Amino acid sequence: AGVALPILMLSGGVTLLLALLKVMQMLYFLKFLNVQYPDNVGNFLSIFSIANGDFIPNLGETISKTFSLTVKSIKTPVKFMDESKDGLFLNSSGNLLSASVLTLIAYLAIKLIAIPATYAPSTVNRWVKKIVSLFEWSLLIGCITESYLDLCVGCLLQFTYIDLAEFGNTFHVLSIVVSAIYGVVLIYCPVFVIHILTARKYTNLVGTVEHKESFGFLYEEFRIKDYNARIFTSLTLFKKLVLSTFLVAFYQLPYVQIVSIVILFTISGIVTCMIAPHNTNVENAIAVLTEFFLSWMVIVAGFLIHDEKDPIAQNNRDLKGWVINILAFCTTGLHCCFLVYNFCLLYTSPSPRDRQKSRMPSSA
Repeated sequence: AGVALPILMLSGGVTLLLALLKVMQMLYFLKFLNVQYPDNVGNFLSIFSIANGDFIPNLGETISKTFSLTVKSIKTPVKFMDESKDGLFLNSSGNLLSASVLTLIAYLAIKLIAIPATYAPSTVNRWVKKIVSLFEWSLLIGCITESYLDLCVGCLLQFTYIDLAEFGNTFHVLSIVVSAIYGVVLIYCPVFVIHILTARKYTNLVGTVEHKESFGFLYEEFRIKDYNARIFTSLTLFKKLVLSTFLVAFYQLPYVQIVSIVILFTISGIVTCMIAPHNTNVENAIAVLTEFFLSWMVIVAGFLIHDEKDPIAQNNRDLKGWVINILAFCTTGLHCCFLVYNFCLLYTSPSPRDRQKSRMPSSA
């Protein structure tokens, strides 16, 4: 069992684990719908905040303390403020920015190590080049794609609730500049993903060992021979960009927000069903059911808006809250069960040495 887990991680388990974290992140951000959830829903959805890396130190706090900068939070709607997401990008997404900075520092350090490594034995030199290749794209781009929704929300909060009176504040100006840079990167990211997976100079390389080392994390869970399936990561990023826009820009229009997000998840489910991007039918079914459960969570949340204005319906709020919790539990449960199933399948399958022995003729 101690050997099976690392092997699972190296043989596709990381992809399944990341898929689970992405779903948890999506569930967490449904907390920011302009809906007064019952306490049972708010507490349950808060569990999924771990998927956003809240345990990582905040870069904004580090900068403000190191350089003794004055920080005055920009107020955002209560739902966001309760989760420490104010109108300053360096504060609201500071933990993810820290992860990006640490990854960049590690990359630069490895690049420096790679210079003398050219004079080292060929084995050492080869491994250093592989690590550099891994950092060069997989981790640098992965920091953006895996935290894409959170970064989009942070950028939109910065520019939606910008305080012109604070333009003389160094920290505020720095936050605006960083969010503008990230905003351009986030908008271009889906286009860049399509480019590196479909451009003529990359087409023949997709699926090769060298290409997988750099970009495999973008398509390894999808059918690479099908064009639409191969670029599904880009479609997912675009969906997150639209979702973040609905959550922030349409916050003051709760009914428009709810209807828009339901339509978004419904279209996403239909597209997923039509393309069937994943490598197995089970994974495709889980992806479609995930969109279905997310749609119904938002629909039930929409009924809670109506209950706020109807005193007679107040008694049903906790019941609807439990419906949302059950749908969220089913969504994560599907991915957890599939992850456990793959672990058990790997653990019970014979090793290559056992398979070789089974093919050997028995001695007379």
